[in-house]
Amino acid sequence: MARTKFKVDKFTSANDFDLWRIKMKALLGYQGVSKALENEALNSIDDKKKKIEIESKAHDTILLSLGAEVLREVFDEGKALGLWSKFSSIYMNKSLANKLYLKNKLYTLRMDESNELRNI
Repeated sequence: MARTKFKVDKFTSANDFDLWRIKMKALLGYQGVSKALENEALNSIDDKKKKIEIESKAHDTILLSLGAEVLREVFDEGKALGLWSKFSSIYMNKSLANKLYLKNKLYTLRMDESNELRNI
């Protein structure tokens, strides 16, 4: 059986959180452990050993895809769903604020009317 490897860039807080989150969800889905991010889906699994295996694999995959600075912020979280929630609370707000800042900067961008366009 051939194994396919997928690489998700480490999240370092300098790169785009939204894109990293999408890639991580896809990777966890490919590995068959995306249920660890959904509390109801994880609780629906009756086999305790299987549930622990899914949770552990998802948690470890997420930790391995973090840069050192981000890892220090969340390493104490023991469950994949806890990591996911912590990321959302920290980086979704930062990501949204950054997007709003850039959008505001774009909308307020003005050209000096005394300059010709070809001189820019």
